[in-house]
Amino acid sequence: MSVYSTTKRALRYFANAMVKEAKERSPQVLIGTISPGVNVTEGMLREIAAVPAADRAKVLKPLNFIGEHVETTTPWIVARMLADTKQGSDITWLTTGRLLRRGVGMLFGKRDILSRYGLTV
Repeated sequence: MSVYSTTKRALRYFANAMVKEAKERSPQVLIGTISPGVNVTEGMLREIAAVPAADRAKVLKPLNFIGEHVETTTPWIVARMLADTKQGSDITWLTTGRLLRRGVGMLFGKRDILSRYGLTV
C-alpha cells in the first residue's frame, strides 16, 4: 500500500508542476487532475476473490460504501473534462459532500453495488 500511496502523491506533485509549466509556456494545453474514486474493476474483483472468505466482509463493507461502478463515474468525469476550460482543474468524484450524502442515505436504505458481481456484505 505504501508504494501505491507514494506513487499517487508523486503523480499529483508531477501534475501540479506541469500545470505551472503549461501556464507559462503552453497556456493552450490544459493540464489537470482526475480523482475517480474507488471503482469496481475486473482487477479489484480478482483481488477480492483472493481474500480468504472469512476476511472478505472486512473488504466488502467499506467497498460497498465508497465504491462505484465504472459506468457511473466515467460519463460524469468525461463530461467535466470536455467542459473544462481552466488550467489546473481537479475533477474529483468522491467528494466529502458525496460521502456525507451517501452516509445519510444509508440510514434510510441499504446501498448495494456488489450483488451484480455475486458478492454480498
